[in-house]
Amino acid sequence: MTEVTYTSAGLKEIQHVAAHMREADRIEVAELGGMTPIEALTTSVRASGNRSRAVWYGGEPVAIHGEHRIALGNLSIIWLLGTDDLYKMRFTYIREAQRIINEARVAGRRLENVVHVDNTASIRMLKALGFSFGEPQVFGERGAMGMHFWIGA
Repeated sequence: MTEVTYTSAGLKEIQHVAAHMREADRIEVAELGGMTPIEALTTSVRASGNRSRAVWYGGEPVAIHGEHRIALGNLSIIWLLGTDDLYKMRFTYIREAQRIINEARVAGRRLENVVHVDNTASIRMLKALGFSFGEPQVFGERGAMGMHFWIGA
């Protein structure tokens, strides 16, 4: 069985995930954030600091995820951008993600972000993890449809 490991998200991991990013994630970062994959990953990793991790499976980084804690209050913006290879270990990752989410929520933190309405794989995973969703609405300068999602207080 192939092992899942986690490392810090450095330039090598960012470049690999950006070059092989899932099409749904490419669309999401472009339409909701106005960024390229490399810009989205670099910005997100920088904002998350030591709360970002590269997910390795089969000897390659398959995703990078993180938590950006907002200075005031108990709010964190969580995110995950991945490659198609993330699907190969999605059930393992969902179990791991639940553990990570539980750790982030220990201090009563609310975790949230926005997902593109067409990113159905991410929406299914978020629902499996217990997140709630708002109604689809326009987000960003490009007028893309997204849904706010959250878990916690």
